[in-house]
Amino acid sequence: MSVLEVLKYLFTSHFKNRSGWYGDKYDRAFREAVKKRYNNKCAVTGKKRGLEIHHLHGVSTHPHLRAVPSNGILIHKSVHRAFHQWNGGYKKSCTPEDFNEFLKQI
Repeated sequence: MSVLEVLKYLFTSHFKNRSGWYGDKYDRAFREAVKKRYNNKCAVTGKKRGLEIHHLHGVSTHPHLRAVPSNGILIHKSVHRAFHQWNGGYKKSCTPEDFNEFLKQI
């Protein structure tokens, strides 16, 4: 998946139909690339089960980074939940700096 393909997708179908994003080939490629990058282990705890991908730059404010693997970090669902609770909820956008600050406090 090239950057050009992702950008083309984002500026055509994604903004026209957000409901079609999850499960498409870009989403699968993104998930697999992030899992591979972190060797299928939580980047915080090292756990191998119950993993989720957190977007370091929130999707609501950075939709163009939604499928960019370097914007994803593989973390355990309890870490993911704790981060979003600390940051003000899942609907509040976040940044890599927010996640780093959270890690300093746990």
